Parts: sequence; C-alpha cells; structure tokens
Amino acid sequence: MIQKRAIGHLPLYLMLLLLAGCSITRPSPPPVPVVETQLVERKPPPLIPCRVPQVKLRQNGDLLGDRNRLARALDECASQVQTRLDWEAQHPAFSDELSGAPGK
Repeated sequence: MIQKRAIGHLPLYLMLLLLAGCSITRPSPPPVPVVETQLVERKPPPLIPCRVPQVKLRQNGDLLGDRNRLARALDECASQVQTRLDWEAQHPAFSDELSGAPGK
C-alpha cells in the first residue's frame, strides 16, 4: 500500500523538483578578485661595533701576537664596512634616504 502511494505521487515530486529550479532570484555578483600584497623592507646589513683586542705585553713575543690579533680585528671591521658599502651601491635609493638627498 505504501509503495502504491509513493509511485502515485512521483509526478508531483518531479514537478516540485523542476519548479525549484525556476525560482526568480537575482544572479549573484561576479566574484571580487583578491589581490595579495607583500611589503618588502630593504634593510642594510647591520654594522656591529668593532672590538679592538687589549694589548698584553709581558714577554718579547707578545708584541707580535698582539699585532696579529689587531690586524685580524681590523680586517673584520673593514670587511663589515665593505659589505655595507657594496649593499648601498646596489640600493642607491636607500643611500639617498640616509644622506637626505632627493630621490632620482
């Protein structure tokens, strides 16, 4: 008995299903494109204060050892400054901002 009622209502169900697709609605607006922006901050390599080793002269050979330590410390400092100068040469706009000169 239940099966006969379900089959008898089949045309009604099909009609309701078709009418559901005929609703009067406004079309949805087109999707808004999403633009992703990344901020890239250009920072120069940091300058770390150079440390000068203390001189400890107790024996004759100490002067030579101290001279070598001082030379290494000065080389490290010069390398750091050269790295900064090379970076500024590659980023002239940043160098202009530091010097206060107007942009190109």
